[in-house]
Amino acid sequence: MADDSDGATLSVSPDRPRLDTVPRIRANGLTAGEQVTLRTTTSWGDATYTATATFIADADGTVDTAEMAPESGDYDGVDPAGLLWGATLTEGRPSRETPATAPTAVTLEREGEQLADATVERVVKPDGVTRQDATTDIPADLYLPGDEESAETVDPAPGIVVLGGSEGGRPRSPLPWLLADEGYAVLAPAYMGEDGAPADELSEVPVAAVADAVRRFADHDATSGRLAVLGKSRGSELAGLLATRVDAIELYVGVAPSGIAFEGLDSRNQTTGTSAWAIDGEPTPFVPIDEDAITADPIEIADSYVGGIDATDDGRVANAELLDGFDGTVLLVAGEDDRMWRSARLAGRLADRLDDGPASVRLETYPDAGHAISPPVTHTTGRALVPAGPEHQLALGGTAEGYARADREHWDVVLETLAVLRE
Repeated sequence: MADDSDGATLSVSPDRPRLDTVPRIRANGLTAGEQVTLRTTTSWGDATYTATATFIADADGTVDTAEMAPESGDYDGVDPAGLLWGATLTEGRPSRETPATAPTAVTLEREGEQLADATVERVVKPDGVTRQDATTDIPADLYLPGDEESAETVDPAPGIVVLGGSEGGRPRSPLPWLLADEGYAVLAPAYMGEDGAPADELSEVPVAAVADAVRRFADHDATSGRLAVLGKSRGSELAGLLATRVDAIELYVGVAPSGIAFEGLDSRNQTTGTSAWAIDGEPTPFVPIDEDAITADPIEIADSYVGGIDATDDGRVANAELLDGFDGTVLLVAGEDDRMWRSARLAGRLADRLDDGPASVRLETYPDAGHAISPPVTHTTGRALVPAGPEHQLALGGTAEGYARADREHWDVVLETLAVLRE
């Protein structure tokens, strides 16, 4: 807590929350009815994000972000997380590597004068998690619950395999850290695009190499042998192929999933004329990408995937469908404004198909969210369009508000679903 000479105080609690926990920001000692501004400045590695919101103090001279809506600012309505997800990039540039913490300075201002300040140290990489190289034949990180001293003595935990999108390398997002801090063992393998990975590009990636790594993970002393696989974007395709080939996998989570194996891409993101995946040295059945449906300024490729389905013979599409016969739990999460590959439509198609089979299926879609649904609570203002080279932008879809809601709501559903592995 910090205060100034006229009695205004500012508190943020908790002062060291995990990334997905929303701190409560509260100012006291103000004059009833006066207008003040709250400002947050968050450091995310080398990048700085800033948000502001202006409030009217209540009859008690209090401003509380958990109970009050701002009069103006970077978000609307009562939302205690608004000053975090509503922040925009003001300095530096974000890096792919996830920082250990995201320090956030909060200031209370009146007509440009700072009245009080406080700092919250948001934890991205919890102290209770260790990351180490996994003992597999492909590059992979192993995240375990427990600190350095206790990591080898904790009870076996359910395991989660986390697969990123078309970047293919080991996921560097907060996701594996947060899942491990929830008490899961997490394997994050590289399936392409990294030294030692099974492939250099997203074309005929050998599924067996990743499946072998997953089986070794299931046998690891740190796991109970019960596994989930969580795949995002193109990683959801690989997740679907693994789910029906690795016996230990009993739960599938697809975030912006496809439900279909599509054509591969080379290092320049050009189509390769063959599948993204291979089994026993042969490309899997796949649906071609319709390159004629790609638009520019910004680049939007969503219709090239669903257009490929529409232009392909039904029998060939059926052969490329994933998860047929899977008898576990399936969770599908998608944004209804996904401009990368219409994941809500693809997920709905997959859910309809699996409803007639042995799997237990849950579909969650979110209006105004695009392709980049992520764990809460991080800035969402830069997700709709992302750089695609020095002169172009790639459309992912969604709005800042839509992502904020989807991040928060889908995360609760993911954790609820994964709890099945503890039963």
